[in-house]
Amino acid sequence: MCKIIGDAQGVVILFYIFCVFWYNFNMANVIVLAVFAVLFIICIVFSVTCYGRLLRAYNKYKTEFVYCGLTGYQFAVYMIETLGLDTKIAKTKKELGEYYYPKKDVIVLSDQTFEKSNVASISITAHELGHAVQCKNKSFLFEFSSVLTVFCKIANILFLPLVVAGIVMMFFENLHSASIVLLLCAFSFWLLTYLLKILLIPLEFNASKIAYNFLKDHNVLSDDELKHAKKMLRYAGNTYIASLFSGVIKFFNLFRR
Repeated sequence: MCKIIGDAQGVVILFYIFCVFWYNFNMANVIVLAVFAVLFIICIVFSVTCYGRLLRAYNKYKTEFVYCGLTGYQFAVYMIETLGLDTKIAKTKKELGEYYYPKKDVIVLSDQTFEKSNVASISITAHELGHAVQCKNKSFLFEFSSVLTVFCKIANILFLPLVVAGIVMMFFENLHSASIVLLLCAFSFWLLTYLLKILLIPLEFNASKIAYNFLKDHNVLSDDELKHAKKMLRYAGNTYIASLFSGVIKFFNLFRR
């Protein structure tokens, strides 16, 4: 369902631009479209660059075994016990599919992160447990993210019906105006959701900061390993920014299949 919604977001953007040009073609709209296109390209390039850097760092540091010898799971247990957390640990087969589920206080680690002893595994695990620390401390941003999640679910439920109805109405001459209104509402939901998500970017960087401080203060890694972990944690924060545009990227990937 999430993938469908992500793909549909790209459809809405293109349809919205089409509607603007079809019904009100003028120089002002050309300028707006040009600005939009430039920003869009910058966002896509930034997204691909961020994700590419994370992949390169991950592939590099997953082969750099840590001196302490802890696997991602063993480190997670150590950090949980040290900080007095009640967080549980689960596994997923999806590589780089790690996440923290606050409702059940669970971190989900990929098989690679769970079982291997390397800088990448330790860094990723520490980052996800950084979110668990935020949850325990009930930080403002983390509490806000819970509210945002509810809003996003409601917006996603309304999003797809609005898109479908708007597209269908485009084929009826007497419903063109109504179709534009529906597509504009869908676009507004998409835009508002993304703007709110942007407010949560500091939450990701704070989780990385918590992770780095723990690794440093408890001497989990050597000095060189810590430097590499810092890079991994920085890229992890940047990748959240890149993920904001994943729906649009998915849409364009449809044409490459």
